[in-house]
Formats: sequence, C-alpha cells, structure tokens
Amino acid sequence: MAEKEKQAEVRSEETSAIDGPWVASSSSDSTPTAGGGEPSALETFVSSPWGGRFGLLREGDRVPGYRIIRQLGSGGMGAVYLAEQERPTRTVALKVIRSDRVTKATLRRFEYEVQILARLRHPGIAQVYEAGSFDLGDGPMPFFAMEYIADAKTVTAYARGNNLDIRARLQLFACVCDAVHHGHQKGIIHRDLKPGNILVDNTGAPRIIDFGVARASDKENVLATMQTNAGQIVGTLQYMSPEQCSGSSDNVDVRTDVYALGVVLYELLSGELPYDLSTLGLAEALMVVTQDRAPSLSTAHAQFRGDLGVISSKALAKERDERYQSAAELAADIRRYLEDRPILARPIGPVGLLRKWVKRNKEVSLAIALGAAVLAITSAVLIAQIIVAEREASDNWQLAEERLKQANENLAAARSTVDLMGGLFQFRGPDGQSRLDGGKVDVQTLLDDSAEKLRESPPARAATEADWREILGVGYVSLRAVEKAREQLTRVLEIREADKRPRDEDIARASHNLAATYYWDGDYEAAMPLYERAVELRRKLFPGDHPDKALSLTHLAATEQKLGYLDRAEELFTEALTMRQRLFGDQHEDVAASLNNLGNLLVSRGNYAKAEEYLRRSLSMVLRLRGENSVEASTATHNLAMCLMRLEEHAEAASLFERAVAIRSSRYPPGHPAIATSRLGEAQAFIGLNRLEEAETLARSAVDDLRASLRPDHPDVGWSLEVLGRVLMAQARFAEAAPYLAEAVSVTRNVDPPDRELSDRLTLWARCLVETAQYEQAEEILTESMALARNLNNNALHDRASVVLQELYERTGRDDEARRLSAQREGN
Repeated sequence: MAEKEKQAEVRSEETSAIDGPWVASSSSDSTPTAGGGEPSALETFVSSPWGGRFGLLREGDRVPGYRIIRQLGSGGMGAVYLAEQERPTRTVALKVIRSDRVTKATLRRFEYEVQILARLRHPGIAQVYEAGSFDLGDGPMPFFAMEYIADAKTVTAYARGNNLDIRARLQLFACVCDAVHHGHQKGIIHRDLKPGNILVDNTGAPRIIDFGVARASDKENVLATMQTNAGQIVGTLQYMSPEQCSGSSDNVDVRTDVYALGVVLYELLSGELPYDLSTLGLAEALMVVTQDRAPSLSTAHAQFRGDLGVISSKALAKERDERYQSAAELAADIRRYLEDRPILARPIGPVGLLRKWVKRNKEVSLAIALGAAVLAITSAVLIAQIIVAEREASDNWQLAEERLKQANENLAAARSTVDLMGGLFQFRGPDGQSRLDGGKVDVQTLLDDSAEKLRESPPARAATEADWREILGVGYVSLRAVEKAREQLTRVLEIREADKRPRDEDIARASHNLAATYYWDGDYEAAMPLYERAVELRRKLFPGDHPDKALSLTHLAATEQKLGYLDRAEELFTEALTMRQRLFGDQHEDVAASLNNLGNLLVSRGNYAKAEEYLRRSLSMVLRLRGENSVEASTATHNLAMCLMRLEEHAEAASLFERAVAIRSSRYPPGHPAIATSRLGEAQAFIGLNRLEEAETLARSAVDDLRASLRPDHPDVGWSLEVLGRVLMAQARFAEAAPYLAEAVSVTRNVDPPDRELSDRLTLWARCLVETAQYEQAEEILTESMALARNLNNNALHDRASVVLQELYERTGRDDEARRLSAQREGN
C-alpha cells in the first residue's frame, strides 16, 4: 500500500482549551484570457497605448534625481523605465504611475507596494531603492526606483537557453522557494508567481519581481490593503491556485504561492504547463483549474516517475491542506531528493483516501457506490504499482524484483482492506437484521462495528492494521469515547514503534493522538510526556514552520495550562500563534484557534479585558470562515461566554451559552460532554441573573450527563458538582448543597499539585457546613483551605476562607479569634 500523504489526526482539543492595476496579461483585450504562452520578463502591465502625454516619458527626459534611458514596458496604469540615478550613480528600473490614473485608491495601492518591497531584504528578491513623486505639469506621478536586473531572462527561458540538466533546474528552483519563503516570513504573499516574475541574472541567480498584487498577511496592512473589486481575479490564470480563482482574498494564504511554485516546477522540468487552457474561454478555464485534478508529472513524463512526481503532485494539490504548507517545506523536499534522502511527501494510498472521506463525513452514508469506489481506487493504485514494477524489470531486474515484491505485498494488503471494507457495509444486529436507517448509520455504530471486524479479522500487514486503528481511534476521540480511542491508539503507537524502519512522522502522529485520549480523560500528567514527544519529533522533522508542529505545540500548551504551568503554556501558545500567522496570514481557522487558546489562558491569569479582545476576534473569524453552526463556532462562543461570566456580564453570557448549547446539540449525540459543559456555563450565568430554577435544571442535567460519559474523577465532573452546589447555595439549600461540594472537593484532590480550585471548593463546602451548624468539620476544612491558599500565594483565596472562618468564630462565641482574623486581613 502506498504511503499516506496526510494522515488522520486529532485536532479538536485545541479549540476548547481551545485574505486591479498592474496586472500581467498576454492580451491587449480588456477581457482576461486563459491562453498559455510564457510572458516576457517585462510583460508586467496590460498592453495598451497611452492616450495623450499624461506623464509619458521619453529617452533623455529628466525627472528629479533620474535621467530616462528607455522604456522597458508599459500598460494602462503606468510604465517601467530604464533610468540612471544621479546619487548614487547607478542604473535602476523606474516604475511610474500615469498622472491621469492617480486616484486616492491608486496612491494607496502604490504606497502599499512600496511598503511591501521595502520590507523584503533578500538576495532572491529585487530591491527597492527609493520612492516618491514628481509633476511634469499634468499632475503628480508617483514612482519608485528598484534594482535593475541586467540581461535577465525568465527562469524557464534561462533553463532552456543554458541547457540546464534536471539537477541544476531543481537547485535553481529551490533558491526561488527560499526567496518566496522570505517574503512569507515578512507577512507577504506574492499571489502572482510565474516565470515572468521570476528572473535569472547573468550570474545564474534568481530574482523575484512584481509584488504589485501581493497581499500583506499582517493585520495592519490587511486593513489598509488595496482590495481588488469583489470577485476580481488578480494574477495569471495558468499559475493561479483553485482558491485564487474564487476571487476572494480571504481564501489566499502562503499555500497559494506554493501552488504557483508547483506550476512553475512542472513547467521548468517538463517544458509544459499542467493544463492546456489555450483554447478555453475564461469560465471554462476556471472550471478546469478549480475542479480538474492536475495531471501527474510522472504520468505525463516517464523520466519523472518516483519522488519528483510525488513532490510535484503534492505542490499542485487542489486542497490547501494537502499541499506543502510552506515554500520552505517544498524547498526542503527538493533538496532531500537532490541529496538522495527520503522525501517527506508521500503519495496517498487507498486507506488514506478512505480516511479523508471518513473525516469529512460525521454521519456516514452507506451507499453501495462507496464500496465500489474504494475497491476501484484500491485496485487502480495497486495494479499501477505492479505495472510500474514490471516495467522497471527490463532496466534493473534486481531493483524491480524488490519493488514487485513490495507491490504484491501491497496487493495482499489491499485485498485485506477490501475485505474489511465489505464488513463495514454489513451492519447487522444480534438478530441478524440490518440496522440501516434510511441508508445511514451514526458514527458511533460505524466505529464499533469496524472495531469488532478488525478484532475478528485483522489485516495481514501490521502497517495496514495501524492505519485502520488510527481512523477508529481518531473517530472515537471526536466522540469523547476516550477508553475505546485509547485501546485503538495505544496499539497504533506499538505498531509504529515496532516497524523495522520506523518513521518519525508516524510516531509523532501516533504519540500526539494517544496523548489526546488522556487529555480528554482529564489525565494531564499522562498526556504530557506524549505531547512532549510529539513536539520533539516534529521540531526535528520540520525545522521551519509547519502546521503539524504548531498543532502539537498548541496541545502541549493546553496540557501545561491544565497543570497550572501558565508561563510555559503562554510561551507555547504564542509560538504556535506566530507560526500559524506566518504560515496562513491573519485570516485562518488555525489562527482563530490560537487566539482562542491565548484568550482562555488570559482568563486563567485574570486578565479578563485582554482575554475578551482575543476571544471576540477568534469568534468573529470563526463565524466568517467556518459558519455560525460549526463546531468551531460553538467552542468560540462558549469560551467567550466563560470570559464574560468573569466580567459579570451575565445576560450576554447566558445568550452565548444558549447558542453554544443549540449548536452542540445539533452536532453531537445526546449526552455528549460538550453539550453538558455549555449547559453548565448557562446555569452559572442564570445564577447571576437570579434565574435559579432554570439554573438548577441545567446543572442537574449536566451532572447526570457528565457522570454517565466521563470517569468519576474527571475535572469536568468536579466542575459540574461545584456549579450544582452553587445553585443550591444561592437558594439557601445548604444541606442539599454540601454533599455535592464534598464530592467536588474529592474530585479536585486528584490534581497534583493542588491548585486554586481545591481551596475555592473547600471554602464553599465549609460555608454549607457553617450554615448547617457543623462547626467542627467546617473549621478543619477552612484551616486546610487557608493553608493551601498561603502555599499558592493567593491572598484572595485566603481572605475568602478567612471571612467564613471569622463568621464561624462569631457564631460559636470565639470573639477574640474572630477579631484576630479581621485584623490580619486588614493588615494584608
């Protein structure tokens, strides 16, 4: 079975700790075409003559500080001139906007482009020297002077003209990726990468030009950016990514440039473009780019079979998540290939394709077409592997024999996979009757039946077994069936570690996923070393920015936070946020998750105002990117409500909790812990609004559901008992409240080291005992609470317990001790 390109992975817990003018074209027509053909190095503007002078410059003209030598290129918005700068004396490319095209919007775009280029200092990016404006009598003409690249050729023309071999072309391409990655690190997405904007000088060094349609990914420039008109497509269609073709800037991130680099790589190696759009109209061409899978480089050109074909296909993936996540990753795999080292990209196999399907479908359709599709995919992929192996036999029989053996093993694995798939479509109860309901079955049933089938008939290959168990384990985690998940994922890690050639990538993912089962079970001490291992391996695998590394950093941070290591948690959360902003820009669901995580941490630290800012930003982004009924929206809504509770904004908090409950009830099965925790939050808000009967109903429901779905000492069970106790206390029902608070204390005692929650719950329990005249036990509990608060250096907790103890002394006639406690608080 082919290796997976992208594996299943647990992602959910992070959100609950929780992206005109100067357009290149090959036509003088105002309607953009999809035609092919490589634009020249100077084809940076729409080809249209200027009417009137309006700032047209001629050879020998002088403008302040410059002498015009000749025009290099022109368009409807402006022109580029070869010019001589007076001080310092040097030849430059002078980019000028026509005076009759100068509007406020144009000036903003021009200033924006200057800001972009001024931020980029890299040998692979053309440098900006100066910016300003001059007036020849027709109005102001903004300009900037930039590095002139003498005798430059486009990267593809340079490769052809110098007869570069494949190795030299790849080395050149890797340098281009380095320059693009530098721009990404500075927060700049180019959006118009193509050979015409990638020049090579006479020394063989590449230079990237024309950031005129670039997009800043940092916040302040996103707000100030010159947005193109709604739906307008900026860039050259042959090199545009599927998401770019939507015309929405919010869909663009660094992976858009990775796609364009993939097209350039395909063209640089094969001399052809992935798609032939030359005979298509614009609408039809857009459909091809957005819908048709890019032809494989290895299929079109036999000499690129193997790793190069895999690298090309990964860069050209339709879905952004399936591409290289940065230009640096793409460059790194190119260099691994050049150094005869294993590449990280892997072709996706049949189980990988199934995994992607399962991940997309919460409620799994049992249409027979799916089984046929899986069988077809499996057969096609594996038969192709055997054919390739047999072809190789004529050239290198020994190598081919090894690969043919592997392909035959894969075929056996595929048969096992198909047999297992067949079992998945036979949902029968104990009576032998079908359990299908309208052609669908819930996810829990699917997972349970699949796990049983796996136990009865495990695949012959351990790696295939691990793949299937990974699917099941991640599915169980999403349902919070953590014990079942742990059974599957523990075995996955064992298999990965026992492999004769263990892969760090597989072990990191297995460690991460297994850690999640402990995290959701409230066993943070057990989760910690597994997350630490995942982070360590992913730092080694991905020296630069990578989504998987950011994910494990986030989960480790959430675990550190749960254990009370807030400084370390904040450091890791911040690292993950910064990494995601560099990878994706500011408008991305992973960035929203990181903002959410930092907001929650700030709540833990008592910085509620700043926390509210982060959490509102996160919610706004999630609503825009994922929709108001998404799981992510429910999490962001819940967390903002929790913050507002601390700010005593009970009415808004109650409304938000109610919304979170509604979303989660539509997305999760009845009794799911996520629904229960939002009900608990709503109950707390109702206490603040004095809606005590409703609060009690919600709290009791949450206690029942959490007790049924979680282990007895889970932290969320303790929280639910505390909330129910508080509701009863608010109704002066202290005798009823005391047992719930005593149980909450018992749950909290499992936390090591003891934290503020234990002190707080001890004080609440003692208050109930004081109100029911159980003074001796109350005094013991309050003494413990105050000692714990002192150890935590938390004066607020200490004083809270001290007030209750003072009241106990007053009720029992111990006035001197009561006055002593009062004096101690005043002294503090």
